[in-house]
Amino acid sequence: MKITKSSLLLFIILMTSFTISCKGNREKAIQYNDTIVDELNKLSTLEDSITKSEGAEADKAIEEFKKAVPEARKKIESIGKFKDSESLEKAALDLCDFYQGVIDGKYTDKTPDEINTKEAELYAALKQAQKDFAERFKIEIQK
Repeated sequence: MKITKSSLLLFIILMTSFTISCKGNREKAIQYNDTIVDELNKLSTLEDSITKSEGAEADKAIEEFKKAVPEARKKIESIGKFKDSESLEKAALDLCDFYQGVIDGKYTDKTPDEINTKEAELYAALKQAQKDFAERFKIEIQK
């Protein structure tokens, strides 16, 4: 089979376009992941400040957390799913919903251990969704 110059040129152009497209998708996937992680890290930091503080300082941290949870949920919802992958978004929103449930008193009949177990399960699901997302879109997740 003889390859003409025009066929070779067309092949090079198509491969270059494909490579650029993949790189753009990869960068968008990284940005998507980072946005979700940033929002959840804010919540985690606020949660830590609640448990590490007392009195008026704890009350202030609780109020900040109460404001931050719906803001994080709204931000995650606003970016939506990435391509046709919604598992990372769903896992992040499930964690936000859990925190909102804690704020709303949904877990008052649960022991601290039960609440911590539920939170750990949601984090494990998030971690798995993030791992699957990273594999699918060929990005690296920092530990």
